[in-house]
Amino acid sequence: MNTPISDFVDKYIESSTIRLHMPGHKGVGDMERYDITEIAGADVLYHSDGIIRESERNLEKLYSTSRSVYSTEGSTLSIKAMLTLAYMSGVRRIIAPRNVHKAFVYAVAQIGLEVEWISTTSLDICSSPLDIERLESVLSNDSDGVAVYVTTPDYLGNMLDVKAISKCCRAHRVPLLVDNAHGAYLRYLPKDMHPISLGASMCVDSAHKTLSVLTGGGYLHLAKDANAIWIDNVERAMAMYASTSPSYLILRSLDRQNAYMDSDYRRDLLEATDRVVALRENLISHGYTLVGDEPLKVSIDCSSYGYNGGEIEGVLRAEGIEVEYSDERYIVMMYSERNTLEDIRKVSSVLTSIPPKPPVEIPPMTLPTPTRAMSIRDALYSQVEKIDVKRAEGRVYSDTLISCPPAIPVLMSGEIVSREAIDLMQNLGISHINVVK
Repeated sequence: MNTPISDFVDKYIESSTIRLHMPGHKGVGDMERYDITEIAGADVLYHSDGIIRESERNLEKLYSTSRSVYSTEGSTLSIKAMLTLAYMSGVRRIIAPRNVHKAFVYAVAQIGLEVEWISTTSLDICSSPLDIERLESVLSNDSDGVAVYVTTPDYLGNMLDVKAISKCCRAHRVPLLVDNAHGAYLRYLPKDMHPISLGASMCVDSAHKTLSVLTGGGYLHLAKDANAIWIDNVERAMAMYASTSPSYLILRSLDRQNAYMDSDYRRDLLEATDRVVALRENLISHGYTLVGDEPLKVSIDCSSYGYNGGEIEGVLRAEGIEVEYSDERYIVMMYSERNTLEDIRKVSSVLTSIPPKPPVEIPPMTLPTPTRAMSIRDALYSQVEKIDVKRAEGRVYSDTLISCPPAIPVLMSGEIVSREAIDLMQNLGISHINVVK
């Protein structure tokens, strides 16, 4: 597969052209020489008809989509564009579990979408399994102007049954939108598990999270049977929120990833997943409890081994190993085909050398049932004051208590602060919050 963006940049470097254009470093430096702007021949992101469009066509073949576009601003940009396209085609209400990325919350506020949070069968700070029967009931009651939005895989590696959710959505003629930020590689497993392949209408991938792509590289995919409005307006929707100075370093890495996926990536990915399977099995045999079923993620419930996540993270860091995430209960480790067998062996050696202790009792987190006082949009755009959480009962929460990972918030913008919410926030170490004046 050709790499038109990468080839253009390489030729530009070889030409020794005097750079009287942005950026100010003028190509001086090992990395800087690859960093160009939208000069003649470099095409224009979101108004593409040259090398960028050619590269995106390659991506469409790789993911079997009607249209795929690049993001150089991660999934945050793609989520906003995806929801904007839904709005353009008549969607006014989004049905979603509460474990969403904060980019989703900001997007629905900016666009003016209503959100109906759907109940779940179980609860964890980073996970929100979807009850298909409950979804069916909600859609049967009212599916006019509705889209369903899910986050899968979640931050712990739990994966929803996208095929079943898609079947339900399609039966009610409702689009399924998927935040697949952690699963760009799922298309290339021996069993294709990518949301687009399983029936999603639109899907966001953070390519940089799991592929060999620079930070900020991502995709927005439209299914083969996508609404014509989406196809015609996808670049326009991206341009509404995107910087007019896209990074060609990121575009070049996205372009080169296409060629890799078209050649050795599937083989390398299989070897990587086999190594992770072996690591999982070894950890389980030593008494660790693992959660999640995403193939390239290893999430450990450290409490059952007698530790909190921070303690295990500290041991690993002291040995030169940095994990993706930790909290009171969990550590999360993300792998890719770039992690070597030696990496896996070292992680295994360090973790299995830690002596087990009696399990740590961590009370289950129970979230209060929230009461909404105003829309997400109105709350986020309101004047606010920061107050001691102990004095917040009865006030309307303004921001969104979601950390960077897709996670379930204690409160969502526009919800009333209850005594139960205050107790939980204090347990989580939250001492001050913003409320609507």
